Amino acid sequence: MSSITSVNLNSIGSRILAQIPLVSSDYSFEEGITAGDVIRYDVSDESAKQYKTSLANNAENAEVVGVVESIDDDTMNVVIFGQINFPSDKFVDNTPAGTIDGASGGNDIFFLSPSVTGGVQNIAPFQPTEVVKPVLQKMDDGTNNAVVLNYIGYSIGGEVASTNDTDTSLGEVLTVVNTDSFVTPPNYINVSKGSQYLKTTEYPEAFNYFGTQFGYTEEIEINGNRLTQSLIGQQAIQKDGRSQTYSARITGVDVGANTITVNRNSGQSQADTGKTINVDGNDYSVTKRTITRFVIPRIVPTTQYRFDVDGSATEVETVTLLKVKNTIGVTIPRKITVTDLEVTNKLTTNTASADTLDDINSTVNSINTEVSNIKTTLGLS
Repeated sequence: MSSITSVNLNSIGSRILAQIPLVSSDYSFEEGITAGDVIRYDVSDESAKQYKTSLANNAENAEVVGVVESIDDDTMNVVIFGQINFPSDKFVDNTPAGTIDGASGGNDIFFLSPSVTGGVQNIAPFQPTEVVKPVLQKMDDGTNNAVVLNYIGYSIGGEVASTNDTDTSLGEVLTVVNTDSFVTPPNYINVSKGSQYLKTTEYPEAFNYFGTQFGYTEEIEINGNRLTQSLIGQQAIQKDGRSQTYSARITGVDVGANTITVNRNSGQSQADTGKTINVDGNDYSVTKRTITRFVIPRIVPTTQYRFDVDGSATEVETVTLLKVKNTIGVTIPRKITVTDLEVTNKLTTNTASADTLDDINSTVNSINTEVSNIKTTLGLS
């Protein structure tokens, strides 16, 4: 019966460090692991569990536990997340000739290598079945020179590669380190600085998710006297008998569409289409009301992050992001080879040397009919 080996997990300053004993009856180590290697824990064989170097050639090999910072006489020190003193000679620059250093992503993000076991490189893998997995971000503070990210990776497809971002939910909140090269990723918005209005037509999924709980903008179409811009700032009021049931300040007027725009707070109802609405002493009938925008509030994290370097606090700016879209993107290369292609609606072509063919299937059917008629006329059928 084997004894259980304890792996120590320590939160030290701004990182999580795993101290893995080198001798254990529960697992073994792949030969040749050194400081700077990205490693994974292989449990495919329950009787022979092993720490191995990771490789971005497929999803299984691209699993990552962390990055080896150092190896002592009896312990392997692995940074799971946060700051690391990474061997500078293992930052591999694979920038293609003729492009800027690090390509369009800059030269601070390093991805798991698809060709060097345990290695990282500044260019994302691009071949089919390879995995794009950011592992490190350069951030030199004098002692440590990088941050272990260990983000979720995605596998590059065959000739048609798709990216499905629905693996995380709408409303997910992320806090990330802000740098000069930081760019808000697709499907997220920056919610660090203040509340903001989003259009319901541009963010329908987020509107279905958040609704009007933080406030909204309402557009009201009315009939009656012709509207003028002078109504901006006036109150729009509805009553039930003597009781006031609706009151909102007009923020916009569209004279052509005969609509007024108002902002509503959380919990406030829309205008009632069954009642007249009074503006500046005039009564109008409400023919339609539409929510055009909804409010997303500023989000302030309750957890404070302290970046500590050997007892010395370092001030680092963070950015809070909110997921508001589930966009699925498809990338299609210039040339595709397929064995069997089925189009269920319509196939349109347009080339530089020929006019647009709107519907190939319909055109081919017409040609077949004409050929059949010609053969019948000539007595060839």
